[in-house]
Amino acid sequence: MRSEKINILLGTRLTAGEMRAILEKIELKVDGQQVTVPTFRPDITRTADVAEEIARLYGLDNIDAAEVTSVPYIRNRNYFDEFLDEVREALVGMGIQETVTNSMVSSEFYRQITGEEIYPIMNPVSADMSGMRNTLILSGLGVLQWNVNRQQRDLKIFEINRIFLHPGNLQTLPREETHLGIFLTGRRNNGLWGSDKQLVDFYDIKGVFESVCDKFSLDNIELISYDNFAVGFEAVEIRAKNKRIGFLGRIKEPLQQKFNIETAVYAAELNLNAVYDLRRKEKKYQVIPRFPYVERDIALVLDEQIPAADILRTFREAGGKLLREVTVFDIYHGNQVAEGKKSLALRLRFLSEERTLVEEEVNQAVEAILKKVAKTHQAVLR
Repeated sequence: MRSEKINILLGTRLTAGEMRAILEKIELKVDGQQVTVPTFRPDITRTADVAEEIARLYGLDNIDAAEVTSVPYIRNRNYFDEFLDEVREALVGMGIQETVTNSMVSSEFYRQITGEEIYPIMNPVSADMSGMRNTLILSGLGVLQWNVNRQQRDLKIFEINRIFLHPGNLQTLPREETHLGIFLTGRRNNGLWGSDKQLVDFYDIKGVFESVCDKFSLDNIELISYDNFAVGFEAVEIRAKNKRIGFLGRIKEPLQQKFNIETAVYAAELNLNAVYDLRRKEKKYQVIPRFPYVERDIALVLDEQIPAADILRTFREAGGKLLREVTVFDIYHGNQVAEGKKSLALRLRFLSEERTLVEEEVNQAVEAILKKVAKTHQAVLR
């Protein structure tokens, strides 16, 4: 019983004798600075606990409010928390509502759905709270189900929360990551008068994701065909700097049926720790180029299994500093394209900040690109 520290904690001016008299009323024996705690009070283990008992019995109303305090109000900035708040503001600004769900889940249900081990809780309250979740997808589907059951079918929600990945043994704590889950289902415009009443689709969830990327200048994103426990059809893996940071796509029908949701659900899960590390911290502004860009369209015939992302990467590598932008604007299967092949149409933009480009420079750059893509992917000009 350190009387000076207790007075500092409580803002009182009690003497050691007054404190002793208070504590002995609840069977705490005081001998000098030692307090003997009875076995039926295992909650009292430190000086702060003793101070709490004194405050409770002395009466909080008898403790004068302090006009000054020695506790500093200055705190260190938490840049990651500020980043999360910016993500929230961006999503709310798009008309998406935030939800919060429990991190403790049914281990058996999550293991059955995800196919991965769930980190267990030693003393679970119930079987429905026996482990720590390893994804936000199932939590979000649960929120959608709850709302659909109450005739709320046009939904746009998100959640920012932690997931817990099993390290492989129980002698190590789970690896925690902060993830963003986004879920869209129902009509795009909530059936407003004059709206087209179209349902949300893949490009809605992709557009939300791209808006988040634009917010934090997260560029050089690759979207690669993907399949996991949650998404398969109309689904892509999100990669940045050869690192997987999430996925997005349409929820698989069997998984939707488990939650009794009839309308298609499009979802995305993004590792915000990775996004925070990859975002562009310093933004530099450049003068708008004075010279015009030169645009060329190219159609290639290549194997159907080759991802467009690989072609784009090859174009950027071979295009040199003059190639500023390359995008895919069409994919064609059918007449004049052999079976097992596809036609990929790309638009290239060349630009120099120093001069107006001449046709010969652009032709040389295009030729270098075609040679590289033919050698790497056996693609030919259509």
